[in-house]
Amino acid sequence: MKTQIINELLGGIELIPFIAAVFYAVVGATLNLLLHANTRDVNSRRTPDDFSYKFLIQDNWKRIAISVILIFITIRFSQEILGQQLTTYLAFLIGFSVDRLAGFIKKLDNK
Repeated sequence: MKTQIINELLGGIELIPFIAAVFYAVVGATLNLLLHANTRDVNSRRTPDDFSYKFLIQDNWKRIAISVILIFITIRFSQEILGQQLTTYLAFLIGFSVDRLAGFIKKLDNK
């Protein structure tokens, strides 16, 4: 019964490939966040002069939390939505693009 519950929660994806997919998705999301941080306004009074990971996390904690939740949801339903086997490359793309997915959902909510 325990394995049946885990199997249902993971959508039929084995545990180890699911964990690997989440890892690569988190790498993609982290890369996207760091690329976005590169475009910060260094002249703004709100941001520190020197780059700070602490500030990056404090300033983006909601965005990070939403990305983590969307990563799990998207990976869980990826095979059903896309109709193909989940790969590590696809997981990386999911992680890299979840921020855009969150923006799309937010736009739908504002209509």
